[in-house]
Amino acid sequence: MDGFIIANIIAAPPVYEPGGPTCMVDDYWVRGGERWETIGQALLDAVCVRARSEFGAAQVLVVCGHQDTAKRTMLRAQGLEIASEWYVKGLQ
Repeated sequence: MDGFIIANIIAAPPVYEPGGPTCMVDDYWVRGGERWETIGQALLDAVCVRARSEFGAAQVLVVCGHQDTAKRTMLRAQGLEIASEWYVKGLQ
């Protein structure tokens, strides 16, 4: 397998107000992390087309780790912008 993408259609948080549902991509990977501009882009394009045509999605939201530079670069090149960041801490 060279890559995969898992997406769900969710109701958009009111703060975004996109005018329809949101396609949330929460798990998205390409082998070796070197082919985001080819395989990664093709996977995202396919999900976006299907989300819009079959589910009426108005926007796509992609979860991306802060240190995943290649993925972040491809997302920016595709016109995606950072909307939020999550901070985490383990609890004992």
